[in-house]
Amino acid sequence: MTPLILVTNDDGIDSPGLHAAIRAAAPLGEVIAVAPRNQQTSMARALAAGSAGIDIVRVTLPLPADVAYTAYSITATPALAAAYAILDILPRRPDLCISGINYGENIGATITASGTVGAALEASSFGVPSLATSYQVPADISHSREYVTLDWAMATHFTNVVAAKMLRDGLPPGVAVLNLNVPVNTTPQTPIRQTRQSRHLYYEWTKRPPANDGEPARLQKHIVHPT
Repeated sequence: MTPLILVTNDDGIDSPGLHAAIRAAAPLGEVIAVAPRNQQTSMARALAAGSAGIDIVRVTLPLPADVAYTAYSITATPALAAAYAILDILPRRPDLCISGINYGENIGATITASGTVGAALEASSFGVPSLATSYQVPADISHSREYVTLDWAMATHFTNVVAAKMLRDGLPPGVAVLNLNVPVNTTPQTPIRQTRQSRHLYYEWTKRPPANDGEPARLQKHIVHPT
């Protein structure tokens, strides 16, 4: 049977990173993308549906004609999008979930805030082998609400390579989710290194004085260990 692959993300249905993930998955099986309608970064595994309820719309994405896929936008958090995909939209449980490709790496203890990882974790809770993929970019780009133009070739390549191995060999023993981070200087010859998740902080918060009296202090994230 042809593998069924769910593609989702936290950057939204219009993200070029999602479209890159679809291109990575398309040669491996039947691809159905279900992604938040709007930017949902740093939503972790939030499951709130919102007061307006859930709206699901089939959409066409700016992908080449030879890339086969079906796509839906949903007014939901990344984790809830994954749950709706598995329980309501897809014809059967997928053989693999790919979440991403995220603008910006997800490493260190801060991954618990990642919507990319949150969607993968939600899919894995249904027994679906899941891959969260992120691409290293400068912090100002990863926090931007605009979809900055990037070269997704290497992130697409390694997403395809790891996803193919997961479909072929399954996950390592005791592993529910793989968190793939592709450095900006990666080449096709860059070796893949399997590691355990670090507990070190990647971001830290600093407190800035309020702009006006009576307003709360402003919190700002900074990278602890620049890469």
